[in-house]
Amino acid sequence: MITGPTGDKARDVRAMFSRIAGRYDLMNSLMTFGMHTRWRAATARAALQGPNTTREPPPLPEGEGWGEGQPKLQRHHAQPLAGAGGSPAPPENPPPPSPLPPGVSGASPPPAGHRAAEGDGLQDAAAPVTKEEVSSTTTNEGEGRPERQYPPAQPLAGAGESPAPPEPTPPPSEGRREARRPLALDAGTGTGDLALAALRAGAARVVAVDFSETMLLAARAKLRSRAARDAVHLLAADAMRLPFAGAIFDCAVNGFVLRNVADLPATFAELYRVLKPGGRLACLELTHPPRLVAPIFRPYFEGIVPLMGRLVAGHPAAYRYLPASVHPFPDVERLASMLRTAGFVQVSYRRLGFGVVALHTATKPVAPAAPSRSNGVE
Repeated sequence: MITGPTGDKARDVRAMFSRIAGRYDLMNSLMTFGMHTRWRAATARAALQGPNTTREPPPLPEGEGWGEGQPKLQRHHAQPLAGAGGSPAPPENPPPPSPLPPGVSGASPPPAGHRAAEGDGLQDAAAPVTKEEVSSTTTNEGEGRPERQYPPAQPLAGAGESPAPPEPTPPPSEGRREARRPLALDAGTGTGDLALAALRAGAARVVAVDFSETMLLAARAKLRSRAARDAVHLLAADAMRLPFAGAIFDCAVNGFVLRNVADLPATFAELYRVLKPGGRLACLELTHPPRLVAPIFRPYFEGIVPLMGRLVAGHPAAYRYLPASVHPFPDVERLASMLRTAGFVQVSYRRLGFGVVALHTATKPVAPAAPSRSNGVE
């Protein structure tokens, strides 16, 4: 496991991303020669090809999103994150939060022992609901709610107002299939590029989570400028402990995240849990280069990229971590095997970007399947 100064991978990675958030998008474009945009688009399309999402996905209106304003930003940890610079100041007279998609909204009081600073701006939203309560989510705390069994989420100061849930889909007419309004999860959204790609690929709503609030603030500014307020909800959360009820999402995506989690099996188990049966998962990640490409790629990746990180981002250590994080990471076949072990079926992968990036896809079975420990690619 790659760790930083504290020896705690999650804490060190969070602090690292907080430092480079301002130049993250620019560095991605420079390092990949702009190819990362196409890779993310391919990832979003792969996730939205599952049986839960392939029937007449809604077209995007003019522009990049639905409406204007400020996208929703929430967190489930009240305390400031390392390197994040603390919470932003609350707006004047902040509006009360509105519901997120059913089964997704949720908050409870801050963790035990936390003392919110004056002006912290935290507000209570609805408790997470169980699968049986998906159709009746509200924003008010009430009597008789089930015991919470997963991490809660709380609004972050300055997040703005969340839009109302989408209108219910009308019953299908004769000769026309029912239109689907897929709800997607972007686990480890960073600055929101993959969430936007999911919208373009046909997702109606995207819940985008990341454990770095600094990255989420950058994502919020980007989504606001692209008028995606009505379609994307930002949430500070850990991919290994997602604050959602089970079987909520039609599909899930992640991009360049898996190398940074401390426990891959736990992450895959959480993604499996929150997907609906038939839901599709698409994972985009760096991988070990093919033998013919390695002699060219490694000097670039291990020498030139850290130099670019020093000159452009001002943080060469972050871009030395990047190639170092690939060395212990499972190769493409081992990662496919881990997805099968987590219970996924129809697992496959393909290489992108001269073979140095891999896109894995997998499906949660409609009927529970016994975990498989086979190797290779289907």
